[in-house]
Amino acid sequence: MDFILQDPRSATNANLLSALDFAAGAPSVRCIAAFAFASKDGVDLLFDRPPIAEIAQNGSFDLIVGIDAVTTPRALLRLREYGERLPGLRPRVFREGGRLFHPKFAVFQRTDGDYSLVVGSGNLTSGGMCGNFEAFTIATLGDKPGREIWAGAERFLASCRTTDIDDEALRLAERNVGSLARLPDVEPDEVRDGRPCLVAEVPRNRWGQVDFPLAYMRSFFRVEPGSTDTIELRQAEPDGSLKAVETRRAIHSGPSHNYRIELSIQGGDEYPRDGRPIALFVRQRSGVFVYQVLRPHEDGYDAMNRLLDQEPAPANQVRRRLTVIDEVLEHWTWHGGR
Repeated sequence: MDFILQDPRSATNANLLSALDFAAGAPSVRCIAAFAFASKDGVDLLFDRPPIAEIAQNGSFDLIVGIDAVTTPRALLRLREYGERLPGLRPRVFREGGRLFHPKFAVFQRTDGDYSLVVGSGNLTSGGMCGNFEAFTIATLGDKPGREIWAGAERFLASCRTTDIDDEALRLAERNVGSLARLPDVEPDEVRDGRPCLVAEVPRNRWGQVDFPLAYMRSFFRVEPGSTDTIELRQAEPDGSLKAVETRRAIHSGPSHNYRIELSIQGGDEYPRDGRPIALFVRQRSGVFVYQVLRPHEDGYDAMNRLLDQEPAPANQVRRRLTVIDEVLEHWTWHGGR
């Protein structure tokens, strides 16, 4: 059994999301999970992980969430969407009034006959999964103790009054929306986002690559060039859908003393003739970087160009701006990574 303290200040930040991802990837075929609170972003983080989605697609995944506090209609609607898309997922809500539903655990049945148990303080929110200070344990259990815990989880949830995500559940969750403004540390993604962003021009001689000084690699991408550190990227389409994960390393660019990242740029191989493209990188709470490359005349280009104008730079030099997603959204309705 491992006891893990989730520390968002840490560069590695071992977190609940990675623990659930690890437990599901054993591989596992069934899961029973319960969380007191859920948010839309937390739901997306969980089911964006391939091992979790695989269980929900081809196995069985029973998920119970509470609606006594924090959980919003947006979270429930997103859960219902995943339930409609993933045939093995059965999302339900706890509906016994008077007492707070507050467990946070997941039990996985593995293909090798063992079981994995993850239990701790983190909820099904972006903060609980990887942005807050939390604590949890992850344990591998043999057949007999694993079956006992599995059976205990089934009995407990069967004894609770739960329902599908219906109109009444959405109405009850609506009561939580106003309370979120008083709980910014519990659920920041529903009030103010705050995800770090990097907006940068793509130079002509590096089409398909973006160069950054060492400081950007360390502070924003959180990698140490020359090490075995990797960067996980996902390209966002204009409609907000995300492509498969790209795993990259920071490559030294030689005389410039910068480091470059390779990008899977779509929509033609020729560098635009009428201006430098602009790349937007958003660091998700999962540690994955969602990015989109904008060419002149594409939606969002002028807005990001005006944002870069706020960052003084010598003539003919590449412009870069470190900011947060909130500022980006003030200038442009970006759909990626929501």
